[in-house]
Amino acid sequence: MTSAAYTYTPPGGLPQDASLPNHFLAYKTLQSLPEIWPLLAQRHGEVVAVDAPYEEPATRITYSELYQRIQRFAAGLQALGVAAGDRVALFADNSPRWLIADQGSMMAGAINVVRSGTAEAQELLYILRDSGATLLLIENLATLRKLQEGLAETGVETVVLLSAESPELEHFPPP
Repeated sequence: MTSAAYTYTPPGGLPQDASLPNHFLAYKTLQSLPEIWPLLAQRHGEVVAVDAPYEEPATRITYSELYQRIQRFAAGLQALGVAAGDRVALFADNSPRWLIADQGSMMAGAINVVRSGTAEAQELLYILRDSGATLLLIENLATLRKLQEGLAETGVETVVLLSAESPELEHFPPP
């Protein structure tokens, strides 16, 4: 069975810019994805943006809180020396922390290099070497341990652990 593409056109056709409500016009002017967060925080501040009841601990974040967390993450990356155009690797699976790290990286001006942390170590190490990433945002200690052997041969200078785990630093010497 084949499926046909379906396009909906409202009666009277699609509205022109002059007839669009103001909130649609505001979205139309955005140049990059991180620009949407202040707009959403302003318009929908107390609405829940992220609801992750199965996270440990369960997480509920409003648009205002999400925007603040993304801003703080971006500022933290900039304090670590991340500048516009730097490549930042994010090896993690979808979660509230992933969203904040992903959008915070973009807000800081970084180019994201994203892959699931469950990928094989050799694939992740190849991505690090090939991408030119100098900072690695990593989901948890298990993923960090998986990469430990080959991490020194990549261009990564800084590793940021997204989980609340505490690594034993003597096991992770600086590159």
